Amino acid sequence: MEDLTEIVRMDLAELQLKEVDLHASIENNCASIRALLLLNGVQVINKIPEKTCVAGIQAYIDSIVLNFITNAVKYKRSEAKEGCQLLIALEETDTHKIVHFQDNGIGIDMKLNGGKLFGLYKTFHKHPDARGVGLFLTKGQVEAMGGFITVQSTKGLGTTFSVHFPLQ
Repeated sequence: MEDLTEIVRMDLAELQLKEVDLHASIENNCASIRALLLLNGVQVINKIPEKTCVAGIQAYIDSIVLNFITNAVKYKRSEAKEGCQLLIALEETDTHKIVHFQDNGIGIDMKLNGGKLFGLYKTFHKHPDARGVGLFLTKGQVEAMGGFITVQSTKGLGTTFSVHFPLQ
């Protein structure tokens, strides 16, 4: 764990940010876990236009995308009328490309847990695979590339993680 923490906290000056195809990363990650998605009845809707790139590190982008997809599987809400879904969409501002990962899962009680959401070993649900490491690492990776994450969630309705990538 110490090695992973050290990797995530690398100085930005040491990192070589390159254009990473976000749409392709999402498609490749979905393909690699297609059996998991089908088994759990989770539909990933990739609304990121083809050839949309962000300045980043390919391994970090892949890890971030995979974490949010697998979290949507882990914390799905089976009784959702529209089925279990993860919508991934893009918003562009003058300063950032913002990638929204919006699920219709079990949600998070933000009043109770919002302040510790990205803490190491912090878990908020009783899922057997919850370790409290994924969001911690994801936040570190996003910040190492100069970005940040915001969260909106309603318990019982779902969560939207928004990853803000600075324009280069």
